[in-house]
Amino acid sequence: MEATDRLAEAVPMLARRGLRVLALAESDTDDLDAVGLRPVGLVGLSDESRASARQAVADCRAGGIRVVMVTGDHAETARAVAQEVGIEPEPVVTGSCTDGQDRTAQLRKAGVLARVDPATKLDLVRALREGGEVVAMTGDGVNDAPALRDADVGVAMAGEEGTDVAREAAAVVVTNGELGTIVTGIREGRRLHHNVGSMIGYLLAGNLAEIFLVLVGLFAWPDLVIPLLPVHLLWINLALDGIPAIALGIDRASGDSLEGRPAREGLLSGPVLARIGIRSLIVGLLVAAAVQVARRLGWDDDQVRTQAVLTLVFARLTLAYVARARRWTFEHGWWSGRPDPTVVRPRPADRPGRIGRAALRCALRTDLDIVAVNDITETAALA
Repeated sequence: MEATDRLAEAVPMLARRGLRVLALAESDTDDLDAVGLRPVGLVGLSDESRASARQAVADCRAGGIRVVMVTGDHAETARAVAQEVGIEPEPVVTGSCTDGQDRTAQLRKAGVLARVDPATKLDLVRALREGGEVVAMTGDGVNDAPALRDADVGVAMAGEEGTDVAREAAAVVVTNGELGTIVTGIREGRRLHHNVGSMIGYLLAGNLAEIFLVLVGLFAWPDLVIPLLPVHLLWINLALDGIPAIALGIDRASGDSLEGRPAREGLLSGPVLARIGIRSLIVGLLVAAAVQVARRLGWDDDQVRTQAVLTLVFARLTLAYVARARRWTFEHGWWSGRPDPTVVRPRPADRPGRIGRAALRCALRTDLDIVAVNDITETAALA
């Protein structure tokens, strides 16, 4: 028993070094279910963290996303690995300690979840979602399938250890098994989300301004009949709707788009509609003021309409820059096309188009709160 006690005391010491510990024992028998074995020693296995793990965790933190580590390893091993890659390890919760009335609360606050089984992973996802969190779950094994299917975004890490069951249960398949690829998808998704919002805001504000101008002109300038002729409106729509909207759709962020966390309310929420209404009113008032000044100067109708068209064109082009901006209209790089310094090129082993599909999927849930990670090391965690 003395040897057994020494080995038991050594297990936490090895685990705190980030090692997976295997206990070896022997016996003079062929029975695989034999008891009373003689302890021989311990073997510590070291799994290196994935190359992109530390940077990916740091990017997630910068983007307002909490990373929770889920593993079947010893709690001390999980704590050491979490600290190595930059995950906040406290509190470390083990699966056996989550039984009780406060199980849901413990799962929600856990930074590292160790010694878990498939049911605990599923309960973690459900507890977080019930708390209003948007959850992405990663996994590569058969036992991860229930949690992958129940998460808002299930991500199958289909590297060398990935299973077909995990691929079928997940919404996104990452072929290179790197956490950094998920971050790339989120970053691209947030860029697309911002671009779509810019397009909608630009088109709605510009067209509402035209409607406002026509309606005001019918009452304010009855002798002018209408300030803009149909051919003017047609030309403005052809020139100022399609081309600027396309440019806004493919625009790059001035900085790291991962930092631009979108609002939960959606693309047409109350605050967004209010902002669109204010912008359209400003554009309409500017054009109306230009028309009124031209009329006071004694210009004829054709000259007044020309002034209205020119003012509306310049106002809508300025509106495109206003809709494009993330913080300020004239932020750095506002005058030129913006290169994207955050593009991560896929490795040759990646299947073509997979990162693009991941980005498209993540674009639908750009408001992620938590990424629950199952495989932060090169070898999949035992569960």
